[in-house]
Amino acid sequence: MNKTPFWISLFVLFLFCLSCKKEQQAVPFVSFEGHGNEPAWVIRIFKKANHLEYNLMLDYGEVKSSGTASLSTTKKKEEYAFVLEQPNGKTMGFIRAEKCVDDAGQGFSHQIELTYKERRYSGCGTLKLANSFR
Repeated sequence: MNKTPFWISLFVLFLFCLSCKKEQQAVPFVSFEGHGNEPAWVIRIFKKANHLEYNLMLDYGEVKSSGTASLSTTKKKEEYAFVLEQPNGKTMGFIRAEKCVDDAGQGFSHQIELTYKERRYSGCGTLKLANSFR
């Protein structure tokens, strides 16, 4: 009995499952905007075509950077890890679906934390979902 069709079918099924996994890891939002104080900083991570990009401003605007970003889920529920590609290395951080209140008393749906050159920045932010009309 020839087992070749079985192995070909198994291989095709394997490739199909791999493609499904990639779709499940699709970015669940259109953009994320976050900010913090002392020193003031702002980040925006957004979809552009089939990848993510970011704009980052740190230390009251003394540091500005933009480029590509990657995003993955963590083992914690509703937490995303991100990596910002930069000419001098990578900046890493987390976005968590936990309520956050900034220094002005304004409430946000998410907390954000990032590390740039061994300095930790934390603050608040908001996801803009694909089906959001805001």
